[in-house]
Amino acid sequence: MPLTDIAIRKVQPTEKVQRLADGAGLYLEVSPSCGKWWRMKYRYAGKEKRLSLGTYPSTTLKEARARRDQARKLLAAGTDPSVARQQAKAAQRQMATHTLEAVTRAWLSHRANAWTESTRTAIAASLENHVFPNLGSRPLSLIQPGDIRTIVQTIEAKGASETAGRVFQRPRAICRYAVAHELIETDPTYPLKPAEILKPRKVQHRAALSESDVPQFLRKLANYQGDPTTKAALELLMCGVDSDLTALRLRRWWISAEQRPGRCEVKPRWQVVVRREYFCKKCPQDPFTI
Repeated sequence: MPLTDIAIRKVQPTEKVQRLADGAGLYLEVSPSCGKWWRMKYRYAGKEKRLSLGTYPSTTLKEARARRDQARKLLAAGTDPSVARQQAKAAQRQMATHTLEAVTRAWLSHRANAWTESTRTAIAASLENHVFPNLGSRPLSLIQPGDIRTIVQTIEAKGASETAGRVFQRPRAICRYAVAHELIETDPTYPLKPAEILKPRKVQHRAALSESDVPQFLRKLANYQGDPTTKAALELLMCGVDSDLTALRLRRWWISAEQRPGRCEVKPRWQVVVRREYFCKKCPQDPFTI
């Protein structure tokens, strides 16, 4: 006979554990200390098993029957309800620990050797300033494309379109890392395309260097005391540009080491003295040297 709330309230504890059946495997277990637990008895793969469904009165009779029916549906589909519950709890624990910030920290550590310390610090700072305040504590599996879009467009609305573009790239890389390491099943940023969420930026091209300004530019470049890599790149660029566009041709190169022909002491590349003589197509009789 099925149980009723009145009958359950009237049950008195005894010296032994009582099991009051409700039907379809559901029963109420009453301990000698008057504790009351809902349990379900079932068979799976030829073995008898039991599933806890809560305590009474926190879990009412109606709720216990609903949980029993849900467990029976899993059994009908060939799934062990106990295993399904364990998997659900594991997923909840994973969700709680795999927040966006936690996964980001793991991604930064994984990629540390690919960057300089200053680059890594800059990337971490941009995420801490723009992404973590709103999404850092949220499980990565619960983040939607709209969450990323909102953050990026908020940054862009402040006039920092370049920053918005960089911030947009980083959650995408983090989510790809999470998918590769099976922390999430799908990448929530995959549907997002930069051109569809960021406005086109107006590009203002600098005026081309006029022919008459080239000699002065080269002299200033020779005296440039900044980053040696930047200086070398500009020199290489000037030498590699097509002569028809610049109206200049590289005529001769000398690499001197204390003015001793045939001998050149090894020096850092930015310390090697380089003398170049150029001439202009319009006035070849007047070469200039730097």
